[in-house]
Amino acid sequence: MNYYEILRSEFTSTQEELKRAYQQQVKYWHPDTNSSHEAEERLREVIEAYSVLSNPGLRIEYDRYLGLSATDPEPDNSFNDSKAGLDIWYYAIGYTKIGPISEDKMHELYGSSKLTPKTLVWTKGFDKWVQISEVEQFKPNETPPPINPNHVHNSSNVEVKQIRPWVRFWARLVDIYSGNALAGILIGIFIPQVLDQKIVGISFANIIGIPFTILLEGLLLSTWGMTLGKSLFQVFVRDSQGEKLSFLQAIKRSTSAWAWGLGFGVPFASFLLAGMSYQHIKETGVAKWDMDGNSFVSHRKIGIPRIAFIAVFFIGFLWLAYILTEYN
Repeated sequence: MNYYEILRSEFTSTQEELKRAYQQQVKYWHPDTNSSHEAEERLREVIEAYSVLSNPGLRIEYDRYLGLSATDPEPDNSFNDSKAGLDIWYYAIGYTKIGPISEDKMHELYGSSKLTPKTLVWTKGFDKWVQISEVEQFKPNETPPPINPNHVHNSSNVEVKQIRPWVRFWARLVDIYSGNALAGILIGIFIPQVLDQKIVGISFANIIGIPFTILLEGLLLSTWGMTLGKSLFQVFVRDSQGEKLSFLQAIKRSTSAWAWGLGFGVPFASFLLAGMSYQHIKETGVAKWDMDGNSFVSHRKIGIPRIAFIAVFFIGFLWLAYILTEYN
């Protein structure tokens, strides 16, 4: 079953039609409303299909592999893995699998640098996805089992649900608290005289806190690939190629999250938008800032040690806030 069939859409569907089809399939297969044993797996397939077809560049590439074109709306059935001597391959874009592809085509893509040495590939006989540079057939000069984000990040791992809005919320809360704390420390060291100043009734420290946390998140995601909150809660953010976001991509994503998820801290707007974002993630599996920035979020098991550290972090933060309040 190809991605168009999974979304119950057509090759000629517009992006708006694909989006409506995606939302309908998400609502139908969401485990909260569908109790069948296959609901969660089907939901993953729907999210995977839309992540490719909603991206114009990836959609063109996927259509080409299906043998589809504007003048040839039917799949090319001549590509059959039962052909004698034909090796069938798949490769991964982020957590999305592309294929089947002949070995000759794989050589062509790799040779033209459309696939990087770190691109994950799979073929019959492999028990897991491996980097193409490690495959003997492609030295020196990928579906198969479902692409598991846990495998991509090389952990020992039990599979966890990938739609976790509360986990994402708490991870961002840690990032906000830690970012504001760091901003306050730096202001206190370098320009302590502005700590008590207010602009339109809002403290200077609070005003500078939002752009500071945006810049900090952009810097961390583009270099480390994580933030403190995302590391603690095992939330991974990658681009469509499975790579770390660029600095500008990360800044754009963080700004969008503050705008559409937090209302830039404006009390009523923040509460309203947070609730809307929660519902959107529950229904579709992605947040608006994920779609705007073409970024993909995956989760791994958090584990007891991290949960303990998170508890200590919040207790310590509340204690520090109390001490500072008493001091002032």
